[in-house]
Amino acid sequence: MCKISSGLRARYCALLLGVAVLALVGTAPTPAAGQQSPSPQVSGSCAGSIGVTFNTATPVFSTEDVNLTLTLTSSVAGGATTNTESVPSLGVDLACSSGSSFGSVGCSTEPTGNPIVWPAHLVTTTCTDRTSAPVTWSGPAAGTAGPITLTPNNPVFFSGNGQSCRVTFDVEVASGAAGQTIEQAEGWSGTCDIDGTTVRGSAAGSDFFDVASCGVSIVKNLSCDGGASFNNNCTGSSGDPLQVEYTVTNTASGGTAVALNNCFVHDVTGQTAMTSGGTEFVSDTTVGSLAVGGNTTTTAITTDSTGTALACSADGPNFDTAEVDCTCGDTSFHVDASSTANYSCETCSVSVDKQVTCQGTTYEVSCTGPDTPPGCDTIGPAAPTSCKAPPASRSTRSEATGASRALEEHVPPGQRSPQPKTLGSATWSPIRGRIR
Repeated sequence: MCKISSGLRARYCALLLGVAVLALVGTAPTPAAGQQSPSPQVSGSCAGSIGVTFNTATPVFSTEDVNLTLTLTSSVAGGATTNTESVPSLGVDLACSSGSSFGSVGCSTEPTGNPIVWPAHLVTTTCTDRTSAPVTWSGPAAGTAGPITLTPNNPVFFSGNGQSCRVTFDVEVASGAAGQTIEQAEGWSGTCDIDGTTVRGSAAGSDFFDVASCGVSIVKNLSCDGGASFNNNCTGSSGDPLQVEYTVTNTASGGTAVALNNCFVHDVTGQTAMTSGGTEFVSDTTVGSLAVGGNTTTTAITTDSTGTALACSADGPNFDTAEVDCTCGDTSFHVDASSTANYSCETCSVSVDKQVTCQGTTYEVSCTGPDTPPGCDTIGPAAPTSCKAPPASRSTRSEATGASRALEEHVPPGQRSPQPKTLGSATWSPIRGRIR
C-alpha cells in the first residue's frame, strides 16, 4: 500500500493497479496438411485506477461523517476500432484489517472493533451507462461495517481509454474510533471490449486517515454550608445560602489528541442536559480553552441568572443539570458532557400535642386557631370544660313526717315568690320546691 504523509488533509493515495488481462499474440502452430492457418489473436489490456479525495476538513473526529469522492478511470487498449470498459459494481472495505487484501491492496493496520460504518446516505455520481444516462447507486443497510458493495442500476460504461467519472459518499466514524488510523481499500472487477473480444480486468485503490481524540468531562458540585465543602448533593435548611462550582477536564489522549477551545457551561433546572434554552439555574459560565489532559475548577457561583443570591427555598431533592460544550482544536466540531447535582432544603418546625386527663380519661384538645398546623385535630372524645365531678342525684326525706316528699309550687308571672314556710324542723321553699 502506498501512503502520502503530507498532512491529514492530503493523506490519501490512489493506486493504479493495471491488473491487466493480456491476450498476447502467440506463435501459430504449423498447420497440418490440408488445413488453413488459424487467425491471429487480438492483443489488449484491461485495467483501471481509483483515486480518493477527502472532502471533509481534517482532523476527523469520532461520530463525524467523512465525505469521500472516488474517481474511477478506465485503462483499456489494444483494439484497432473498439476499446470500451464496463464496471458492474464497486467494492469498498471501510476498515481494512492487517493481513487482509482487497484486490491487490494489502492492509497493514488492525482496527479496534468496527471504527467505520456505512450510514446509507445519498450517493452522488457523474458516472453514466452505455446510453449515457446517469446511473444510480445502491448500497447496504445503515450501520453495516466491513467490506461493502455499491451497485449501479446499470453498469458504468467507459467508451474509451482514460475516461473518468466520480462517486461521492459518506462514511461514519464510530464513537470508539478515536486515536485509530483507518485504512480503506476500494476496487472493481470489470470487462473490456477490445475489437469484439471480451477481456477481464480490475482496478484497486486505497486511502487512510487518522481519527483525532477529542473529549471533555464535567463534574458539578454544590455547597449548602457557605462554601466549606462541595459535593454532588447537599442538604441545608430553608434560607441557607447555596454555592455551585464546575470542574471541567480535557479527556483526549494519544498522539492525535487535540486541545479544547471555546468551552462554556450552561446550567438549567431539572435533569435534562442542553447547551441552550431551558430555565437557567445560573448564568452561563465561560471556561475558555483547555490543553490536552488539563482541567479547571470555576470560581464558586453564588447568584442565579437574575443576580439574586442562591438559597434553599423548597423541600428537595432539587435537580439541576450543567452541560459543558467545547470545540475541538481549531475546527468547528463540538464535544459536550453533562453533570447533574441536587440539593435538599429542610424546614425547621415544632408541634405541640396537648392532652387533658380528667377522672382517669385522657382527651385530645382541639386546635381551633386559623394558623393551626395539619394533624392537630381532635382524635379522641371532646375534652370537658371542667374536671369537677358532676353532682350525684339524691332524694330528700322530711324530718318532720319521716316521709319522702317533693313539693313544687308554680309562681305565676309578675308575682313574688312566697316566703319559705317552716314545717316542724324542716323548711319548705316554694321556689325550689324541695324540703331542705
